[in-house]
Amino acid sequence: MPIKYFILFSTIGIFFLVPNPAFAQSCIDIPVQSSIDSCDNPGVGAGQIFQPNAGNTNCETGGSNPILNCCWAIGYNTCESYPSGVMYGYRCCSAAVSCPLTPEPGRIIVSPLVPLVSNVTSLSSYGPITTSVPPGAYRVTLVSYDDHSSRPPQFQPIERWYLSTDTSGNTGTISDLPSNDDWITEVVNPNFVVGSTITSVTARHAGTPASPSSNRHTAVCAAFDIISTPTPTPIFTPTPTPTNTPTPTPSGNSISGNVFVDRNTNKLKDVGESNYAGNINITSVNTSSGNPTGTITYPSPGEFAISELPVGTYTISYDSALNLSMTFPTTGVPPPSFDLTVGPLCDASAANPPQLESPPQPPSPLAGTCVGENIINANFGVTHSPWFQSVGLNMRIDAGFSDPISEVASPAFASLVGAGGTPGIIFSGSTNPSFGAATAQASSRKWTVGTTSYPETFTPFPPNVIKTSYEYLLAFAQRNGITPTDISTPPRCIGGLSDCKFNPVIPPSPTSGGLFIANGDLVFVGTNPGGNPYTFQNNRDIVILVNGDFIIKQKILVPTTSTVTFAVKGDIKIDGNVGESDSTSTASSIEGYYSAGKNIIIRDDTDDTNDSYCPTPDPRLNVAGALITNASLTGGSLQNQRDVCGEGEHYPVFYIKERPDFILNSPQLIRSAQTVWQEVAP
Repeated sequence: MPIKYFILFSTIGIFFLVPNPAFAQSCIDIPVQSSIDSCDNPGVGAGQIFQPNAGNTNCETGGSNPILNCCWAIGYNTCESYPSGVMYGYRCCSAAVSCPLTPEPGRIIVSPLVPLVSNVTSLSSYGPITTSVPPGAYRVTLVSYDDHSSRPPQFQPIERWYLSTDTSGNTGTISDLPSNDDWITEVVNPNFVVGSTITSVTARHAGTPASPSSNRHTAVCAAFDIISTPTPTPIFTPTPTPTNTPTPTPSGNSISGNVFVDRNTNKLKDVGESNYAGNINITSVNTSSGNPTGTITYPSPGEFAISELPVGTYTISYDSALNLSMTFPTTGVPPPSFDLTVGPLCDASAANPPQLESPPQPPSPLAGTCVGENIINANFGVTHSPWFQSVGLNMRIDAGFSDPISEVASPAFASLVGAGGTPGIIFSGSTNPSFGAATAQASSRKWTVGTTSYPETFTPFPPNVIKTSYEYLLAFAQRNGITPTDISTPPRCIGGLSDCKFNPVIPPSPTSGGLFIANGDLVFVGTNPGGNPYTFQNNRDIVILVNGDFIIKQKILVPTTSTVTFAVKGDIKIDGNVGESDSTSTASSIEGYYSAGKNIIIRDDTDDTNDSYCPTPDPRLNVAGALITNASLTGGSLQNQRDVCGEGEHYPVFYIKERPDFILNSPQLIRSAQTVWQEVAP
């Protein structure tokens, strides 16, 4: 079996299932006396004219379905045929929903049961609704409903709501209803602190003004489940004994918040940004005493609540996972932290980063807030570190294999199964390999070689020689009487080495065949003319030696009947525009064998400085073939400067896949014979 190689040297809320409540249908008939009817529809605009299909009893089914929009606007979910064959008219129907949350000890249920709509001009609300929620800490659950049976998926992409209270701020926002799901029940705040009794709440739509359609759904109900109640302040009665000293008032303050995936890296937890899906470790230290109050591991999904804190200031820190980078906070003794004060002098300001953009549309991002003497929404922002993946290829990093794979990647493997039916092997030298998230693995087979206990580092044979290096291939050719042809001579490279466009056909040399050399840095800019992506011609084996750096500014593609090898004495630098703008794409960006004497640098622009900034993602780089660094054995590594930002939750920034045809078709120049000697008895 041929050896495959790729060498590198050196969510807000908890979802749970509840039975869908039984519902009955109610309808209203709307007769129309002529072929034209008016209906005030917030989704389209007051006074919009609607026209049913003349001559039949069906609802209007034209492009925007205005009659159905009209039914939604007046609180109904579907539009049905008008009875008795009346020429003009329509019937609006809806399900009479009921709250699926059952009464329990310590639970307060609020049931708005109202439709909420966002449209091009406003967001609707309903309230105030009278209730009574005493002081304490509560787990808040919201329930949404919408009948999706009569519309396509994501017809209404902004179906969210929240409760605002008269004394304790907002509850947190329920997630958008998924495509074609009618119900969602979600814990929107695991530790909602009520400082003084809530006497009224208002249900508010949490979308942005929508266009071109309305976004209507039903705010069904909310539940406040008691977690803890304030400790009553003792009342002391004076006694004649003058030595009595009043007992200090007990204190049970709390700090709660989230570890969230900051997809747009603005350091604020915006609507739609979900919590980190793994376990989190939160440490709190009382700054007055310097004593830690403890490190607590909280299970998924990224919510924490530190309770029973005496009055004082606390340093709160999150020790992030290996596959994450912090966006906020970024200061403090590692790990980064912020100082928060609970008690009568409550101060949550350190949990709020400077606003980087203009104030967002309501609802505002979740920000650190004092509620009474407690703090909520002390949020830590994280983003996924760029990671890489292979298909069917071995990967070796002798300095220690580290690939910070996301916990939500699917599959969360460093190497995927290739054309041969197996994944590659991960080589990690004398260091235990790291794959980022706890759920990530080397591959479906878990094949790894090289650990601290059982080291395995690459030893070339002959010693001190890598057979893809510039020096070795040049010496090998010269020993065999072959002098490489200068690639800069027309009609091969047009524009010179500093602005090289390959001709569509690179004619072989009468003396060296397909062996060429660039005596200096080679800057490849594409096909001549035009500078478009370059595809090598069929049935050719080409080896290009570069006595300097090789800078790639355009895609390089190789048909299955050909092979191309670049053996570079210095660095190989791939400019930031070479790649795929679609982070889900596995289409090849460059193909061939690429051997660098020093480094391979995956740039984010056109220089060697890593200045990639989210939220704008860099192109994903997909390689078909093999990459080798440090081929001169003088030091070198793979250096990635790119980041696909929020897409990094699911997709790698660098992806390399096998090309078995290259192994079968490689020219003799880059092949090496392996001889095994064994002495046998005469």
